[in-house]
Amino acid sequence: FARPCVGSQCPPPLVYFPITFSGTTQFCPPCPCELSGSSSNQMLPSDTTAYRIYAESLANHGHNLEPSRIVESIKNHGGVLITKGTSKWIIDPVMNSHLWETMMYFFGMSGAREMTKHQLDATGWIKRSRSEPRTIAVSNVDLLFRLQDDVHTCDVGKVSTFGNGKETSAVISAQEIQFVSPYNVTTITKRWDTTNSQYLDPNQIEIESVCSLISSGTELKIFKGSFESASLDV
Repeated sequence: FARPCVGSQCPPPLVYFPITFSGTTQFCPPCPCELSGSSSNQMLPSDTTAYRIYAESLANHGHNLEPSRIVESIKNHGGVLITKGTSKWIIDPVMNSHLWETMMYFFGMSGAREMTKHQLDATGWIKRSRSEPRTIAVSNVDLLFRLQDDVHTCDVGKVSTFGNGKETSAVISAQEIQFVSPYNVTTITKRWDTTNSQYLDPNQIEIESVCSLISSGTELKIFKGSFESASLDV
């Protein structure tokens, strides 16, 4: 949620939703269903079925799988969708091993439990997935909105100011969230000198951030201490 500024004039604020899950996860290539080798003689679900059940479990836990609902909600509050684009995750089990393992953790904690309710061999499916590791493809979209705003000025006391055509020295600061321990969050302050020639890269812009949200997936699980490892980069 940001407000790009030029001098003291600010257009209506922008809202950016990156990597918004759009409801589809799959192994590439997928495996079919087969009879389990366990004594229970349950079926190993096909990967397509397993991921459909995983999506159902997310919906049952209150996760939104339809980006169109976000679009409609913001439009109903006067916002405008500026642009959207695909942002698919392609997670290679070797090149992206840590994220791959994190995704398997998600499947085991959520989807596998739902599989057992369908009388399917969830443990066998997890074992097969690990013994035959394949690329995980997750469909996401990026959404960028502009909100209505009657106030088009902002406080620029913490950002670069300009006078008489010359840039004046200024240091900007930002608060960064740190997860210290389960249910224990703090912030640290980072500062940048805007007169430094390497302050911004050629393809970067400066914005005034209004607020930031905590992901209901990865970051919330880290906040609760739900992960087996706390070494995830957020």
